[in-house]
Amino acid sequence: MPSVSVAALRRLMLIQETKPRRRRGAAAAHLPVAAPARRVQAGLRRWLADYVVAIVVLMVVLIPLLRFDSSASRANRNVVLEWLGVLLWCVVLARLQWGPGARARLIRFLQSGANTLTLLFLAWAVFSAFCVAPPGAGRAFALNDLLRLGAGLLVYLVVANHVETRAQTETLLDAILLIVGCATFYRIFIPQTLPGNASLIGSRLLAGGFLCLLLPVVAAVAAAPTHPRRQIAARVILVLTVVTLLVTPTRSSWIGALAGMALFGVLAVRHMTRGVRHLREHRHRVVYPVVALGGALALMLWMSDVTERAAARAQTLAVASRGEDMSLGWRLNHWSAAIRAVARRPLVGYGLGNWVLQQHAFTGTGQPREDVLRDGASMDEQAHNEYVQVAADLGLPGLALYLLILIAFFAKSAHALGRLRTGARKVLLIGCMSGIAAQCVDAVSNPAWRYSVCALYFWLVLGLGIALMRSAYHLPATRHAAINADVDVAA
Repeated sequence: MPSVSVAALRRLMLIQETKPRRRRGAAAAHLPVAAPARRVQAGLRRWLADYVVAIVVLMVVLIPLLRFDSSASRANRNVVLEWLGVLLWCVVLARLQWGPGARARLIRFLQSGANTLTLLFLAWAVFSAFCVAPPGAGRAFALNDLLRLGAGLLVYLVVANHVETRAQTETLLDAILLIVGCATFYRIFIPQTLPGNASLIGSRLLAGGFLCLLLPVVAAVAAAPTHPRRQIAARVILVLTVVTLLVTPTRSSWIGALAGMALFGVLAVRHMTRGVRHLREHRHRVVYPVVALGGALALMLWMSDVTERAAARAQTLAVASRGEDMSLGWRLNHWSAAIRAVARRPLVGYGLGNWVLQQHAFTGTGQPREDVLRDGASMDEQAHNEYVQVAADLGLPGLALYLLILIAFFAKSAHALGRLRTGARKVLLIGCMSGIAAQCVDAVSNPAWRYSVCALYFWLVLGLGIALMRSAYHLPATRHAAINADVDVAA
């Protein structure tokens, strides 16, 4: 009997030892296949997200620096912009997730920001380029403008939907500070060796539009509770930007910058009462150094002849208000001619990028069609009003979509400001809203937004604002409060 009990006990021990081994073996047979695949996919998505931001940063920094000479700079910029746009599009396609839940992600994408309106605007531009623009030279001009517009819209979609972390946002802001700093240093301190170009960006109209758009963004970075080194750099660049804008004789950009900074002040007082009070209490560390640096630069410029040219340009504002300014009269003639052209073809316009070929028949100024085909379009062939030219190229439906994008941006951003706590994200969103407002005013009389070097930054700031706005809705309340609290404590 004892021998039987010992044998039975041994059999039981063997069963208990073999069963866990089989379960562990079965689990191990599945884990090595699934877990590494998930880790590889997650790592690939993170790497592609950072790679997307790196391409955008490269576009932001490289495009203005491609300024080899005044005749070929625009062609160089367009070619590089198109190739970087193709590379960015390939990376975005590789990052898309087509697996389970793709339909829900698509619905969220279409409901976020102004994505649906942006895609409709792009689709209308494609229709205009291939179905409205006449074959031959007209189609070639349309495709060239479509590449410029498509690259800008792609930058908007990438920044608005792929910039999610604080590190990615700070990288974009550092790139903006870098290129604005380079542009201002070039304008103030480097002798003008290239005739006809007043800045690194190009002509005074391009430089004025560029600085007008980014001045509120730089002001937001300077005021946001971020790293002290970034704040110091942003405040220095802010002073340089103000001085450079003043010595850039572009009246529409002056008015746009005033409108943008006025909106910045109103929104700051309305939504950042505690931040404004903190700035006033610590003005000895914030305001006084900036005022001292600005005074030194103003003294340096006063000793040069730049201020005389800027003052002479400023005096023409009073002449223009009385309707006696030749430049304003020339623009009014172009606007009225473009409006007459829109009245003839209000539904589809003349085709994307084709107004420059048609304008001489309506205005009697600028280059004729044959010269534009041979030498390309200059600023004299532009309508000098972004809204009128969009209507002339794309018809009233295209203008309506363009305006709806702006309206959706301001409406959703204003609603998001009420959800965000006082912190870096809120200040930066106010800066993006103010920059777009400045561009909307400047675009009434400035053709700079027809050129890739300025249009790229418009879509960049618009996308950055949407990305900041999304954080007010997509982050959980506790996590969002923790992020803003960390930023306030760090400041």
